[in-house]
Amino acid sequence: MEPVFTVTKRSSEYWSMKVPEFHGEFEILFPLSGSGHIFIDKGVYPLQRGNLFVMDAATPHRSLAKGQGNYTRCALHFPQETLEELGICDLPELLAEKGNCIALEEGDCLLCESLFGELLLPDDLMKENSILMKTRDALISAIGYDKFAVI
Repeated sequence: MEPVFTVTKRSSEYWSMKVPEFHGEFEILFPLSGSGHIFIDKGVYPLQRGNLFVMDAATPHRSLAKGQGNYTRCALHFPQETLEELGICDLPELLAEKGNCIALEEGDCLLCESLFGELLLPDDLMKENSILMKTRDALISAIGYDKFAVI
């Protein structure tokens, strides 16, 4: 069975979530440009390129971005079943232990930009190209084990 996910890319001059939200699935948020703050559960983190945010299905979060330039971000949403299918069943425990913010090195930022770009291709191109299936798996796996740093 093929992993299920939704990916989006949005850009706006000003972004403000007035109330916290949570989803019935995991979310990976990757800011590409702009700056602001993201409130995840009881923590506050800088919303900027170089940080990757991972929230589980029950974690409330909200973000605010304003300032110079556009706030551009990609988001990947996927259910617990996708993690199980990919063999990444310990993500909830990892988040509890390490936190929701991953500080990326420049090389990892470029890799994430490339992976999100691949995931944003139209569905018909994605289905025809098996390398994209590996890209999808790699992006979900990229949040893993040794990348977590407390900010």
